[in-house]
Amino acid sequence: MERFDVIVIGAGSGLNISSVASSRGLKTAVVEKGPMGGTCLNRGCIPSKIIIHSADVAEIINNAKSLGINSRGYTVDFKKVTERASKIVDKDSRDIEKGIRSDKNTVLFNGEGKFVDYKTLKVGNKTIKGDKIIIAAGTRPSIPPIEGFNKVNYKTSDEALRL
Repeated sequence: MERFDVIVIGAGSGLNISSVASSRGLKTAVVEKGPMGGTCLNRGCIPSKIIIHSADVAEIINNAKSLGINSRGYTVDFKKVTERASKIVDKDSRDIEKGIRSDKNTVLFNGEGKFVDYKTLKVGNKTIKGDKIIIAAGTRPSIPPIEGFNKVNYKTSDEALRL
């Protein structure tokens, strides 16, 4: 069983804690089942703002005439807009993972951590123990318990930002 001074569950805002712990020489573990960067980077703040920026540009072009600018029209390729956002987000996530893996005091465990004993987690087939364990697992969409909702083709932010 590998032992750590600090275990951080979640590679979003939890990375603030793991990076400080590591910089202070503490043996640190990061446990993350998804892509690095957490909710904000992967399915929240960042991709939505990239997509919204494209909408803002379209709105400016739409109203250019009121500013004395005659635009010749445009089309919106929504697939390209979302692909651009995904490409930026995915690169950032890969860069974060490279940074974590290159840190001499930090070990990354890709997988879901489950408590199996006091201050002890199982991640995949590995068991790790930590003096301090911080749960910074972020958020997930909540599907409201509305009758018939499960029969409708709905999208959460997880799917909508990758259309």
